[in-house]
Amino acid sequence: MNKEKITWETMIFHLDKDTKGFYHNYFKSNGEHSHNVFITDPYHNETNSLKVDPKEYYGLTDNFLKRFNKDN
Repeated sequence: MNKEKITWETMIFHLDKDTKGFYHNYFKSNGEHSHNVFITDPYHNETNSLKVDPKEYYGLTDNFLKRFNKDN
């Protein structure tokens, strides 16, 4: 079966004062990078249309979410 492997880069990026997020990276089954999606709200999926549990869906930790939700 030739499926893409999905990984999440859990670094927080600040684009400006009010916008921050993290990258959702896709890799092909051979390990080659395919593309990435910038996530601005960990409580929604990568299309920003479905609410998700960020710990289950993205594998995020309580510590990451605490840091993500800080003002700076």
